[in-house]
Amino acid sequence: GRFMKPVKLPSFPCQPGHHSEPVTVEAELISNCSHHMLIFAGKVKVTYIPNKKLLGLSKFKRLVDFIALRGWLQEDLTREIHKHICDAAETDNVKVTIDAVHSCARYRGIRDVFNSCHTSYGSL
Repeated sequence: GRFMKPVKLPSFPCQPGHHSEPVTVEAELISNCSHHMLIFAGKVKVTYIPNKKLLGLSKFKRLVDFIALRGWLQEDLTREIHKHICDAAETDNVKVTIDAVHSCARYRGIRDVFNSCHTSYGSL
């Protein structure tokens, strides 16, 4: 992903106060653990309260895929997705959660087939 153009989330203007309810989008996630060089996969959930902009829904998955191309620790990936959504939506009212199963826990170390890691960053 180093030489690819970043994905831009299209946005639409909205009047402050007209959209006070949270918007939640979920997408599948596959990334590569930078510690063990094995994949982790799961779901990412982004919830935000629009301020000045509503984000186009179709690009969330592309943004997640673009960011996840590089090797990450899940905690850092959660923060990076949060940063991009905050910038695109021009709001700090964003929460990102990732629930993933790590191949490293399944095939190395503890060999736990049903392992799960939950990370979240941000608040509404």
